[in-house]
Amino acid sequence: MRIEQMRRLRASCLLLWLAPAALLAAPLSTSFTYQGQLKLAGTAVNEAADFEFTLHDAETLGAVVAGPISADAVAVVDGLFTVELDFGGGAFSGEALWIEIAVRSPHDPSDTAPFTTLDPRQPLTAAPFAVHALNAGQWQSSGSAIMNTNSGFVGINRDYTVGLEWFGVHAPVNNGYGGMYVTTQGGTAWPFYGYSTGTEAGWHYLDGATGDWHLNLGGNRLTVTDEGNVGIGTTTPSQRLHVRSAAAKAVFAEATSTTAAGIGVHGATASNNGFAYGVMGEVTHPSGVGVGVYGEAPFYGVMGRANDNGVGLLGLSQGIGAYGEGQTGEGVLGVTYSTNPLVAGVTGYGDNRGVYGQTQAATGVVYGVYGRTSSSGGFGVYGENTAATGSATGVKGVGGVYGVVGESSGVGTLGYGNIFGVFGQGQAANSAGVTGQTGQTGGYGVWGNAFGSALYAVYGTTSSASQYGGYFQGRGYFQDNLGVGATPSYRFDVRLNSTSLNVAHIERAADAGGASDLLELQLGAASDASAQFIECQLSNNDIKFRVWGDGDVSADGVFTAGGADYAEMVRVSTGADSVEAGDVMVIDPAKPRSFVKATTARSTLVAGIYSTKPGVLGSEHDWDAVSRELVASDPNETEEAAVKPLALGRMMDEAPLAIVGIVPCKVSAENGAIKPGDLLVTSSTPGHAMRDEDPRNGTIVGKALGSLESGSGVISVLVTLQ
Repeated sequence: MRIEQMRRLRASCLLLWLAPAALLAAPLSTSFTYQGQLKLAGTAVNEAADFEFTLHDAETLGAVVAGPISADAVAVVDGLFTVELDFGGGAFSGEALWIEIAVRSPHDPSDTAPFTTLDPRQPLTAAPFAVHALNAGQWQSSGSAIMNTNSGFVGINRDYTVGLEWFGVHAPVNNGYGGMYVTTQGGTAWPFYGYSTGTEAGWHYLDGATGDWHLNLGGNRLTVTDEGNVGIGTTTPSQRLHVRSAAAKAVFAEATSTTAAGIGVHGATASNNGFAYGVMGEVTHPSGVGVGVYGEAPFYGVMGRANDNGVGLLGLSQGIGAYGEGQTGEGVLGVTYSTNPLVAGVTGYGDNRGVYGQTQAATGVVYGVYGRTSSSGGFGVYGENTAATGSATGVKGVGGVYGVVGESSGVGTLGYGNIFGVFGQGQAANSAGVTGQTGQTGGYGVWGNAFGSALYAVYGTTSSASQYGGYFQGRGYFQDNLGVGATPSYRFDVRLNSTSLNVAHIERAADAGGASDLLELQLGAASDASAQFIECQLSNNDIKFRVWGDGDVSADGVFTAGGADYAEMVRVSTGADSVEAGDVMVIDPAKPRSFVKATTARSTLVAGIYSTKPGVLGSEHDWDAVSRELVASDPNETEEAAVKPLALGRMMDEAPLAIVGIVPCKVSAENGAIKPGDLLVTSSTPGHAMRDEDPRNGTIVGKALGSLESGSGVISVLVTLQ
């Protein structure tokens, strides 16, 4: 008698364990289905037979893992039979197993006839090992869900990570697409991929009904339609790029090139059909300051060029047809070479302003509108307003430097008015509404005097964040308390009622030199030790941070440093140049408080590792005193350049020795390959550590956090001197 085994395909095994939802209502058992074919003398058996199944850990000999399991009176039809086997979950640990089958045919009701053991044993394939996956605890079922309880990386077709990922897929393709889809049952559903931090969420999805793709961050922010139109701020873009915004600027383009002819936005058209525009801007709101096209550049904000029959720049508006602001030159520049007196470089007609000039230059003599006359009875600029009511202005000047300038040996500018004698309004950054200048001793450029019930001697106001209510260039002097945002209670009192803006900002615009401080705080040399340089507290008087006058620092929070270790500055007997970052160092027994590079294996003098970047640096020195002693002073400087402790220590042949924490360390595999967790001791390779399975007390420098198979290299080490 012989039996021919017929084993299930791998897909069948998976189907057995990844069962439909209805099957997951109860926990899966550890049983599995075995199917075979039984023949006697080459002829398929067609009668009931008895079977015994035993699980072994080897193809021959070996040990019994589980069984035997008896199956009596099993129906055999055309040689085929099927049985349910259950060796228990503990039998499947992931190691290879074989089934030994014994047969008694035909079925013996008396159970006295002997069994025939079939040879060879049959190797167990994948399906039963699914029992191990459940037994190992990495997969759990909950209703219709299957969950993986692994807390680490989950990979499909790969076991390595890319960056900080927790789930990854590897597509075994060399060309073309390779990835995955998120599919849905219905054709109008929205398959999506999302992101969540716990407090914030975002996702992108495909609208099955329209074929449009959307990016949702608190609402649909970006849309790409199936026609290829892109919408920002709109889900129904009508053009290839359609931007909609309630902010002041819907689209901002900035060309940062300082050498090439940079263009923020370049529009071109080849059409000659009617009014064709390279760039067209349109303002549809009937009120407010609307600008159809706005350009800002060091040379031309908006530039238009046309042939003899066209118009270079055309502006049509109920307010300002064409508006130009010049940062260092002309706001609007018009040039004509015609001798026709009716042709002008710039011509303006308007119900509001015929010609409006404004310059934004912060330096130099520049003009919003400049007029010149050679007539003894003429005016460079003359303005007349005949209106009897309203805010009538004869001449109004708005300039980045001077709106209106008057210069005289008497009164430069004199104004009389029922409201304002002289009114100046600065419209640009670094501009002045009214400016005064004097060169006389005891004179005032601008003088204001408050008397009676008046509150302000000089009052300045602005409604724009880019303008100044008051501007001082050069030194300013305040005899009493100075308040910014509040009535001052201190010599300098700054307050801001905002939950997001910075209260104060200090910045050096140029790159700092060696002897320059951004902020220097100074107490008298004889100040009490309880005096403080800095005190930071909450409004309920809960003090969080102090810097005392004697140099002590106290804080309620966590100190975070750029390094990952505590290091002590120590003297190197052989000189600072004889060691470098990552070297293992030992105590020099011949010199007090001195250290050298390790050169012998398993030294009990091991002291630590040369720190690459200390997080905290300890020392016995007063570094300011050391700096004064070692660094030559410059009699031409009012303040000496500060020298960092690491540099000063090197001048004294000292080096930072890490005695606690995580640091890079030179290692050697001379005593075997190093793996994370190995105890490390000094090696015979100078400055290097090696692994030691049974180190003596006093020889351990730390634990390996990295691996080294052979040779020498640098790995991270947790310094734990023992």
